[in-house]
Amino acid sequence: FFNKEDRESRLLLGRAITHAADISNPVHAKFEVAKDWCCRVSVEFSLQAMNEKKNGLPVTPYMDGLETGVDIAKMQINFMLFVVNPFFKVLAQVLPRAICLAENAIVNTDCYREILATHLLTEEKNDKSDSQHIFIFMMKETCWR
Repeated sequence: FFNKEDRESRLLLGRAITHAADISNPVHAKFEVAKDWCCRVSVEFSLQAMNEKKNGLPVTPYMDGLETGVDIAKMQINFMLFVVNPFFKVLAQVLPRAICLAENAIVNTDCYREILATHLLTEEKNDKSDSQHIFIFMMKETCWR
């Protein structure tokens, strides 16, 4: 699987570690930290989508429409299920000490599912008229209150 004597294997591992660093914000051991980074990334995505629209460029689909806690939680759950969780699961097979990151990813995915469920119930009760724009979230202590 991984041969530390093989140059190509070492290069691949180096690229994988760099990629892990790039997508690691959802695997933080403290969910509040992971959630804070998610908020920051969501604002960045929203700004990019607005700039793309403004400049007549194709809009990156997953970056557009992040206006409510539900939108953000759905995006984060999908990112974790299809990118983060599988990636860190494989990384932990090569680097066994990274298993804690793979475990954090699973726990944090469940936290986002709870947030989504809570927001969906709240929106049903409020007839969806109480949705808040993402920039209002950033003025608060966290995205989801």
